[in-house]
Amino acid sequence: MMQRLPEVARGELSVGLPLCDASADMLLRVLVSADRAAAQRAALEALRVDPALALWAICRADAVAPVTLEELSELLSLRLAEWLVWPAARADEHLQQTPFDPVRCADLAEASAAAAQSGSNDLQGLLHNADQWLAMAVGRPLTADELTAAIPAWLASHDSGVAGTSHDSGALPQAPTAARRHWQAVSPTADLLPEIAHRMARLSALEQRFDRMLEAEKLHALYKLAAGAGHEINNPLGSIAGRAQLLLRDEADPERRRTLAKINAQAFRAHEMIADMMLFARPPEPVRTEVDLAQVARDVLSELRESAAERNIELALAVDSDDAGAGSVVAQADAGQMLVALRAICINALDAIGGNGHVQVTVRRVDQTASPPQPAAQIVVRDDGPGITPDVRRHLFDPFFSGREAGRGLGFGLSKCWRIVTNHGGRIDVESTPGQGAQFTITLPV
Repeated sequence: MMQRLPEVARGELSVGLPLCDASADMLLRVLVSADRAAAQRAALEALRVDPALALWAICRADAVAPVTLEELSELLSLRLAEWLVWPAARADEHLQQTPFDPVRCADLAEASAAAAQSGSNDLQGLLHNADQWLAMAVGRPLTADELTAAIPAWLASHDSGVAGTSHDSGALPQAPTAARRHWQAVSPTADLLPEIAHRMARLSALEQRFDRMLEAEKLHALYKLAAGAGHEINNPLGSIAGRAQLLLRDEADPERRRTLAKINAQAFRAHEMIADMMLFARPPEPVRTEVDLAQVARDVLSELRESAAERNIELALAVDSDDAGAGSVVAQADAGQMLVALRAICINALDAIGGNGHVQVTVRRVDQTASPPQPAAQIVVRDDGPGITPDVRRHLFDPFFSGREAGRGLGFGLSKCWRIVTNHGGRIDVESTPGQGAQFTITLPV
């Protein structure tokens, strides 16, 4: 018995497109496959002969720009678990809601496959009769306004006449029999898809919850360690630093003065390390105000410019201009904390280069991938240093990790940065190829 894919909202319509057994089996393989390449190949194989699945994926992705079948198969394989959510009902109850005629579905699939084979764009050809698939799904022909809301403009503008014209499949070239075989196949395992998708979604939610709980416990344990260390170690450190300063005040011998100054500096360094550990484990809540991230970047680069010049490293800043050309990107954030976070990434970039290089900081507005798209602010720090090896990349934001041989991850700098950004509801993305520099991107919701 033919199933429905989870309904998608198109304008005022809720459309439940048909799902044949062969495509249901493919989706099962994608859901349980640990091989991303194999999952994408399975998705592509089904999409080539399943216009309903292709139309559903385009609607779920809100693909407002033209995409290819290969791009759509990659997106489907990556986001299937997120998209494949049916209403909370038993699988057999769901399967009874099937007004689709399998023979009619096979006819439409074969006509679409023929058009795809004869057209210059395989996806537009495959969906040349998208209006008929939608009419079958809702049980009636769609009006012109409904079609405009339901079908992306780039697809409806194709000269195949998608926007509501009836098509005579007999006028099209003979389609490969693979399309008809695909739609007429019967599988005893296809009915398991809704239940397995539900169980996979629950498993994913449990894994995410476990990861959050594990991270919270690790941070709590680190905070208790830092608090205990602060109580037990800071007092003797204070005594050491105080005695060194007292002796330094009356010391005339240059060599002894250097030794005492070093003792004092190292005592303060140990104190700062404990403070950084406490900040990482339990950072203060950000005091959010309207912050000009471009000005934060200017302040950081001004602070580091002298140090960069000593190493012959050029610092550059690029900022998106607003409508008035003022060159500002505003976000709700804690200005002091964002200064600390950006300073850590920029110092990391300078240390990575060592000498004779370039660091580019870009502040810009973007739209995050969502439905509807959500505005965000980004600070991108790009350096032309040695890059980051995969081994270092895995530990990049770990406290106390030092990848000094790669110029990365010294002490708590990047760890503090990660905690500050995530505490603001943002994220840090890292892109790097060894030998070709690295790029850190801070993304903050606005």
